[in-house]
Formats: sequence, structure tokens, C-alpha cells
Amino acid sequence: MSKRKGSKLNGPPVVVQQRQFFADAGGHKTIYAAPAPAPALVNTAASGSVPMFQQLGPIEVKPLSAFADVKWGRRALAGIGPTRLTVVNCFRKWEVSNAHGKEILTWEGATEMYWTDERLVGYPKDNGVPENIWRPRPMGNRGFDLGPAESGKLEPSFARGAKGNASDGKMTMTVNWKLGGGGMNLSEQM
Repeated sequence: MSKRKGSKLNGPPVVVQQRQFFADAGGHKTIYAAPAPAPALVNTAASGSVPMFQQLGPIEVKPLSAFADVKWGRRALAGIGPTRLTVVNCFRKWEVSNAHGKEILTWEGATEMYWTDERLVGYPKDNGVPENIWRPRPMGNRGFDLGPAESGKLEPSFARGAKGNASDGKMTMTVNWKLGGGGMNLSEQM
């Protein structure tokens, strides 16, 4: 992977594991593709390069003062290793229509992102996600509307998992997207 000159990456790149789902007429989900991340970028305890978090038993809620010095705007594991994302693309609606002899594609869906931020382990969930915490910032091309996620204004949330008020560090963010502006003229793309 290469870094562009002048990029604002904090440490190694983010590793993405992608799964795509299509819903059929009955609402059932079918896996379309599931490429795995490159083996060289996968965090493993054997490599020794990235510390592994392992929780045995219930997670204790820490006082907020324990999180006073955390720089929430930095990426999780910045300077240590990659942040591993799991990305699930859900296609809700797609249609190709004929308008004035042109084929127009309209498309809507959501991208669900999941990651672990080890800095949040033990954080009291009742306080909500810390303000200005790092989150993935997807970018779309012309005509592809990602809503507030593209400008960094979509707030992540705690993923389901840990019981009680203590966070286990698992985070999620769902980006609703659509191919806007009247759709894409497929006739011009051929």
C-alpha cells in the first residue's frame, strides 16, 4: 500500500475486510463477495507488532478521569499498527430505467463499518461516545451521496456486545448512501 504525499494518515493504513450482501425479493441476504485482508496486514499475537486485547470475564467500568489524557481524534492503534475494519455493504434498492433512450441507474444502500478502539475498554457507555473520536471517513465519487459520513459528521456508536455499562471497545457506524442527482447514465459509460 502506498501513502500519498501530504496525506494525514497516523501510522499504517486501515485494513478493510469487505462483505457485500444483496437482498432478494423475499428480503433474504446473500453473500456476494468476501475478500480477506492481505495476510501481511492482519494483526496477530504471533507477529508481536500489535498488542492483542483479550478480556477474560466481565469488563469493569472505569472512572472518566481514567480517560482524561486520551487523544480521541487520533486513530485507534495510531503509530502501533493498522486499525482493522469490517465493512458490510447492503444494497437496498437498485433500478435501471429507460429515460429518453438512455439507461439510468439509481442505487441506494448502506455501508456498515465495525472496528475496535481499545482506548474505550471500560469507558462508561452511559456517557455516550466521546466527542470528536476518530471514525472512518468514507469518500464517494461524483454523484455518490454518502450524507454526513463524507464530511466526518456522522457519529459512530458502541456496537452491541458487552453487557452492562462498560464498553468493550467495539464500535460501529452505518453510512446510508445513494447514487444521487437523478442516477447515472449507463449509456455514457459504455
